[in-house]
Amino acid sequence: RVLLSPRAFFQSMPLNRGIMKRLIFYLLLAEFQALTELFWSLAGISGVSESPLDGSTGRMVMGVGSALILIFYPIMLTAALFLGAGLNHLCLSLLRSARGGFEATFRAMAYSSAPFILCLVPVLGPLAGAVWSFAVALIGYKYLHRTTFGRVGLALAVPVVLFLILALALMRSNTPSI
Repeated sequence: RVLLSPRAFFQSMPLNRGIMKRLIFYLLLAEFQALTELFWSLAGISGVSESPLDGSTGRMVMGVGSALILIFYPIMLTAALFLGAGLNHLCLSLLRSARGGFEATFRAMAYSSAPFILCLVPVLGPLAGAVWSFAVALIGYKYLHRTTFGRVGLALAVPVVLFLILALALMRSNTPSI
């Protein structure tokens, strides 16, 4: 329902039901995405550049690395989800648009991972899923925090703009002068 009717999904969502089920939902989808992208990579269909390792050695190293990633991936994803939700919630709070509390921000972010399922389509699926996921997050924040799309859009744009400014500053400081 979150994929095809996110507005109705978030409007009918009960408040304050905990985060564990949402975290598990997110982790299962992210693991599925990792396995699917590994499959496409092993099949030679990938949007990512090929490994410098080739032949059976490259496949073996990639297989071991992938197994380790599947073990540590949930830990990294959990940290990333909490950090991302915290940053988004801070930005929403600064704009006085976080009426639903941190849990609402977390739920919207976790459920916005539903479009990860599009990774079943090689190369373009992950890109389409990322765009759709962003749209679902916008809708989730709007309805769970009872605010406007303008405020949500501004709150989500602030970290992106700050990151770009920081990246440009770092690039300029690392550029050798003639």
